[in-house]
Amino acid sequence: MANMISYLDWRGDLTFMQSRFNEVDNLILAQMCYAPLEDLVCEDGSEPRTVEEIANAYFEKYSEEKRAAMDSQEMRATQVLARMAQSNRFRYCTLSFYRSQTDVKMEKQFAAVVVDIGTDAIYLAYRGTDNTLIGWKEDFNMCYASHLQAQTEALSYFTQVAEHYAGKKYFLGGHSKGGNLAVYAAIMCNEQLKKRIIRVYNNDGPGFRRDIIETSEYRQILPKIRTIVPESSIVGMLLEHEEEYTVVRSSQSGGMQHDATSWEVLGRHFIYLEAVSEGSRRIDKTITAWLSELSQEDLKETVDALFSVLMAAGFSTVSSIQKEPLKNALTLLREMNHLEPEKKKLISGVISSLVKEGNRTVRKAIPLGIESEEEP
Repeated sequence: MANMISYLDWRGDLTFMQSRFNEVDNLILAQMCYAPLEDLVCEDGSEPRTVEEIANAYFEKYSEEKRAAMDSQEMRATQVLARMAQSNRFRYCTLSFYRSQTDVKMEKQFAAVVVDIGTDAIYLAYRGTDNTLIGWKEDFNMCYASHLQAQTEALSYFTQVAEHYAGKKYFLGGHSKGGNLAVYAAIMCNEQLKKRIIRVYNNDGPGFRRDIIETSEYRQILPKIRTIVPESSIVGMLLEHEEEYTVVRSSQSGGMQHDATSWEVLGRHFIYLEAVSEGSRRIDKTITAWLSELSQEDLKETVDALFSVLMAAGFSTVSSIQKEPLKNALTLLREMNHLEPEKKKLISGVISSLVKEGNRTVRKAIPLGIESEEEP
C-alpha cells in the first residue's frame, strides 16, 4: 500500500508553489525530525542548509554500518531524508535551528528543527520520544504533571524561531510526543504568535490534563489543531483531547500502527476511516480508569518506581530492554523484588491490564472516501 515514501515518488516533482502544503507533507517532516542532525544543521538561523546538502553530509557522516545500528525511528527518518533530497518538492527546502537536548537529571528529552518550505510559511518539526529511557519517562510524567521540561522548551523554541523569522507564518507539528509539544507551544504562545499560526499537527500524540484543556488559551487555539491517529491508536488516545481527530488506515496492526510510515496515502491525503478500533477504545478506557483511581502523588510514585527498576537493571534505552527479552525479564523481576509491596502491586497491575487489552485489539473501522481541504 502507498505511504509517505510513495507520495514522495508520485508527487515529489511538484513544488510548494505548484501544490500547497498538505497533511502528508506534515507527516514527512515530522518523521524526518527523528534523524540525528547534530553537526549538520546549525542551532541558530545563521546558516540554513538545503535538504539536499544535509542529506549528502548525513550519508557521508553515517556509514551503512552506523545506520544499521540506529534505532527504528532513526532508520525510518534516514529513508525519508534520502527521498526528500531526491524530490523537487523538498530538496531546496532549508533546515535551521536544530536543537537536541537530553538531560537525565531534569528528565527532559527535546529535539526540533525548522523547515523553510520556500513560501510565506515555515514548519517547526518537534521530535517525538526517542530511544532513551528518560524520554519515555517524561512521557509517563504527563500522567500526573503539566508544563514538563520538554513542553516549556517547545514554547521557548517557538518564541526564539519567531523572533528570527519575523515575517513568516507557521505550521507546527510532530509525531507522538512531538505532536503534544507542537500543540503546547501553540497554546502557550502570545496572542501575536497565535495569529501567525496556520495549523498545528498532532500526529498520534497524547493530549493534556484537564488543567490545560480547560484554559482559555487552549480554547483559542483549538480550531487550528489537527489531530491525526491510526485506527489502533494507543499513544494518540492518551489523556484529554477536546479537538476532533482524523482516523487513518495503516498497513500495520495493533500498536505497530504508531509507525507513521505505515499510514496509507492516496494522492495528497491519507486514506480515512470512520473510527478508531474497538481495541483502541478499550485500552484508552483501561488507562483512563487506572489514572482516575490513583492520586497525583500515587501516580508520581508509581512512575518513579517503574523507571527506577528499569534504570537499576542497567537499561538506558528502550532497545536495550528489547534485546534478550527472557534474560531482561528475569532481571526486571529481581529488581522489582526490592520494591515496597504496594508499589510492586501498582506496577504489575497496570502492565497486566495493558497486555490483556492489547491482546484483545480488533480492527473494525470502515474505509471512507473523505476529502480534506488543503492548507490555506
